[in-house]
Amino acid sequence: MFEKVSVPVLGVVENMSTHVCSHCGHEDALFGQGGGARLAAECGVALLARTAARRGQVRAESDQGRPTVLSAPGTARAQAYELMARRVAGALARRPRDRAGAFPGIVVETKS
Repeated sequence: MFEKVSVPVLGVVENMSTHVCSHCGHEDALFGQGGGARLAAECGVALLARTAARRGQVRAESDQGRPTVLSAPGTARAQAYELMARRVAGALARRPRDRAGAFPGIVVETKS
């Protein structure tokens, strides 16, 4: 779909791929496993991250103006976002740069 409208896709983020119990920390795959990796492979892009649903922690931290990587550094949830950011930065760095619009057009006029 994105290719049809010339929107480049860097990769797939499997958001809420698992649920982590707020009481015991047990992690369950609620919607099956491997869907993000399969989609990424089918589309020929990278799987950028798999994030877990954690009963409002990420939302609450963000609402307080302190994203997870600042509120809970070193935790598994913060590490997932940091890994995603590194992978996105890497994917962007590997993309060819389009400099076509950076230079004025050149017109050659000939006199007859």
